[in-house]
Amino acid sequence: MKFEDVYEIKELIGKGSFAEVKKCVNRKTSQLFAVKEIHYEDAEHRENVEHESELLEQLDHVSIVRLEEVFYADGKVLMVLEYLPGGDLFDGLVSRPSYSEKDACACAQQIITALNYLSKLGIIHRDLKPENLLLAEKPTVDRPPIVKLTDFGIAKSIKDGRQVIECHGSGSPMYLAPETILERPVGCAVDIWACGVILYLLLVGYPPFWNQRVEFLLLSILQGNYTFPSPYWDSVSDSAKDLIRKMLTVNPDQRITASQALRHDWISQGDIVPSLHRQTTFVRLTAFNARRKLKGVVLGLIARKRLTFTPSRNVVRLSRKDSYTPDPELEHEGQEILANKEHEEEHRLGKIDEDVNGHDNDLAKSPKEYHLTDLKPRRARTYRSSVYIKVKAGEGRARDRVGKKRPDEDN
Repeated sequence: MKFEDVYEIKELIGKGSFAEVKKCVNRKTSQLFAVKEIHYEDAEHRENVEHESELLEQLDHVSIVRLEEVFYADGKVLMVLEYLPGGDLFDGLVSRPSYSEKDACACAQQIITALNYLSKLGIIHRDLKPENLLLAEKPTVDRPPIVKLTDFGIAKSIKDGRQVIECHGSGSPMYLAPETILERPVGCAVDIWACGVILYLLLVGYPPFWNQRVEFLLLSILQGNYTFPSPYWDSVSDSAKDLIRKMLTVNPDQRITASQALRHDWISQGDIVPSLHRQTTFVRLTAFNARRKLKGVVLGLIARKRLTFTPSRNVVRLSRKDSYTPDPELEHEGQEILANKEHEEEHRLGKIDEDVNGHDNDLAKSPKEYHLTDLKPRRARTYRSSVYIKVKAGEGRARDRVGKKRPDEDN
């Protein structure tokens, strides 16, 4: 039976380099679904697409998008999925009338629950980011967001009782774990790292690692070079910071697991997490989301810069001041939002001064320092763009590694 015999296509929901997601309706039941139409170029690509559908068929969890059925046609695969009208995580959150640390906790709890389920099945998502976290319904005031994990396009299954698997480093640069950048064997710990980055974003509205130069972004991640600067973190509970530290641990063997995270006080005692409206976080998150959607600043800009780098022949050592704090442009956009919304000058966010930029935090330090020894852009057949870096850990031998970006990552 053909797809067109069962479903009627409606409007376009989203589009990538190789796939389109559209709303569709079952002709018999009138039930709404989303159909992900993936076009493949060769047998290898088709095998990867089939792997995604076969993997989704194994999954049955309230916090993971449900696969209804799969259709195969010439040059494409159509996966009929559960329809989630709430949009992606950040779109939904910034549409809410209020936002609190308790809301962030509710989102994190659902994400970690999904990751715990996947880890028991030996499945690594490998591309956890806000765009792949969808909301089951439009934002409401009376209950927290209902979050569901989607897009298993680069997910991997760990078999034969192993804990890690060797694979090419790929994913969204901002959410890459250190072991992914170094292309070491990876396990479920990479998803916990990405969850820690998302949780950091949810609590203050900006990411823990950011730099306009992608080599510094990657090296900041390798060093675990992040901080909890004042005043942005002053009102965040110590328990939330503790969970982030345990998630953003550079050594994957020492990183907290999903099962352990679910037992962490901040998650297990979510009822007592502060529920006061975090206005400045909400504003900063709104500005961050707007730049992500309209300017592609979170992912697209990084990808484009990979193709225009001027290689440096000098050894570069990251210092603590390179740790990301909200950049002036993002702060300015946040100020404008506050000014338009409140019409009060005292609600404007201040620019980051040198003291904040130089803020130190011993808890964030990594036992290893990495040195940039070579950098050049390059293109690959499978990936739209990549950056070639050579890093040296301490006095050890330099290693060649590649940070890559999937073809369908346009935002």
